Amino acid sequence: MSFTTEESDEVAKPAPVPANPARGGSYARDPDTGALELLVEPPKPAPKKQSTEE
Repeated sequence: MSFTTEESDEVAKPAPVPANPARGGSYARDPDTGALELLVEPPKPAPKKQSTEE
């Protein structure tokens, strides 16, 4: 099989990973290393009571 430069270029770039609601973060694959990069840090769990006094 032979590939055109466009096809091989498409294959070389992995698709971005969609945000995972369960983890609460957005990730993207680095086109060079293929490693996952954290774009948006997951939100820290907020206390049920916003009051500072217990």
